[in-house]
Amino acid sequence: MVVRETQPGWAVKVLGPMLVDKHTGCMGSFSIHEDKMKPRNRVRLCNSAAENISQDSPGIHFNLVGEYEDVDRQIAEIQRRVAPIPP
Repeated sequence: MVVRETQPGWAVKVLGPMLVDKHTGCMGSFSIHEDKMKPRNRVRLCNSAAENISQDSPGIHFNLVGEYEDVDRQIAEIQRRVAPIPP
C-alpha cells in the first residue's frame, strides 16, 4: 500500500477513532477457533481498524481469531498503546 510506505503512522491517525466502532458490514467473517473454519463471527469496523493499525505499527500485534470478547481485549490493549499522551 502506497500510504503505508510513504506515511508511516497513518493508520493510528486515521483509524484510531474507529477502534470503538462495533458495527458490522460487508467485511466478511473470522474464525472463533484458530484451527477450525466454523463457527465464525462477522468482522466489525473496529476489527479491521485494529488489523490495519497492527500492520502499520511495529510492536503492536492483533490476531483476528476468537470470540468478540477475546478480540475486544486485544483492541483495548491497542487503544491503550496508541492513545495520545496528554500535554
